[in-house]
Amino acid sequence: MSRLSRVLLFLGFIFLICWFIAMRALGGNLMPIVWVILGLGVACILAAIFKDIKFFTELAGQRTTKHGLNLGALVLIVTGILVGVNFISYRHVKKFDFTKEKLHSISEQTTKILKNLDDDVQVRGFFNDNQMVSGGEGDRFKSLTDLYAAQTTHVKFTSFNPVKRPDIAKTYEVTSFGTVMIEYKTRKARVEDLTEQGFTNALIKITRDKNKIVYVVKGHGEHDIEVSEPNGLGTFKKYMTDSSYDIKTLSFTEQTKVPEDAALLVIAGPKHPYFDPEIAAVREYLYNGGKLFLALDPDTKSNVTKLAQMVGIEFKNNFIIDQLGQLMGQSAAMAIGASYSNTSEITKGFNAMTVFYLASQLKPLSGKPDGITIEDLVRSSPRSFSKAELKGEQVRQIPGQDEQGPLTIVASAIGKLKEEAGKPAPKEFQAVVAGDSDFLSNQLIDAAMNHDLALNSVAFLAKDKELVSIRPKTPEGTTITVTSIQKTLLLYGLVFIAPLLIFVSGGSIWYRRRTA
Repeated sequence: MSRLSRVLLFLGFIFLICWFIAMRALGGNLMPIVWVILGLGVACILAAIFKDIKFFTELAGQRTTKHGLNLGALVLIVTGILVGVNFISYRHVKKFDFTKEKLHSISEQTTKILKNLDDDVQVRGFFNDNQMVSGGEGDRFKSLTDLYAAQTTHVKFTSFNPVKRPDIAKTYEVTSFGTVMIEYKTRKARVEDLTEQGFTNALIKITRDKNKIVYVVKGHGEHDIEVSEPNGLGTFKKYMTDSSYDIKTLSFTEQTKVPEDAALLVIAGPKHPYFDPEIAAVREYLYNGGKLFLALDPDTKSNVTKLAQMVGIEFKNNFIIDQLGQLMGQSAAMAIGASYSNTSEITKGFNAMTVFYLASQLKPLSGKPDGITIEDLVRSSPRSFSKAELKGEQVRQIPGQDEQGPLTIVASAIGKLKEEAGKPAPKEFQAVVAGDSDFLSNQLIDAAMNHDLALNSVAFLAKDKELVSIRPKTPEGTTITVTSIQKTLLLYGLVFIAPLLIFVSGGSIWYRRRTA
């Protein structure tokens, strides 16, 4: 190759490098000089080729050149495939979670809600710069929204620093770091809990056209839904409100029937008898396909056990004594829910205990109406037993008199009441009956899995399966048991034998190559 051709090729490549740098620096704002540089580079390379056309023709015919071109073509093909795969993966994000506990996936309930979205959900997080670094609160929430975005293109996350963007913070009335606002169509909501359950419940709030109404009966010594004291149900009300339910109280002294807009009727721990017209009003509600959450306590003078019998469940009105409760440092009358139904939407997947104070045993009613299906949801431990009454500190089991556990504490019933003359055919009711009401109280609702049991029961009865409580996922530990012999084999095998084998094989290969 002549000296002039070398100079032209060198200049051509210099011009092309300058053109590439200019393209990257200017972005989309391409000035005419950029195209001039590109033209000069191409012109220099073509001039060098035409100057020594014979040399380049002979070079192209050489065997090494052909192999080199084949290798270059192969490299270009592989590069093109990789670029294409990366482009497709960027445009169509798909994540796979191979962990046993699905720690990096969202729940089925959340996935169902996302599939029903028909418009974009704008998620605006107001975090400072420190919260957005790796491991910060904002970064963790962004990782959560990425899981949502992997299921639908309708979830859009944007982060703002309210100090740097006070205009946006003022628009959404944000006054503190760590606030997240979501917007769907014309509705807005604040995410109070930056977990999957809190985010999903906020999504339900803004996507639901109308909240369902839960009526809580009062006037017979029931737990007060408005009270924040230990025996009240204020926390339970807050959890239901956070799950997009409107909570109202119902007094049969003010109206003689259950309102037609009731999605669910809750009776929690009545201490005084109901009048016959009140029992009849609840029965009428069940006859027309109502949903009842009934929590009763042993050793009370209430006659509401008639309602449990209507749905085919016998409230034994005894006491469950649980030695497991004693082992936990609690009273022997503290019953522990230890086993659960694996088929019910309420308790499926439960893997921890539930706690009940002064619980009574439940059983399917002998001679219950046909067509009613009873399912045991929560049962006590095998070490529990029932006692007809509590006398002082006497909690010992009497063989042949006290029934041995496990005993049913919570049960569900589905079916139809017996048809009555002169009335339309009955509709299918659903009921959950608990042998204790204190697990709903402010004192116990956050204990163990009581929260999940309470909210799952409400969601199941109100036909909101997507609202079934989303339990936090925790990694399960894997235990490897190694005997003393196995320890010795591992020690000598890894520390002595394996290095010796590597040394011998390496020396053997070296010697064979040396003497070849």
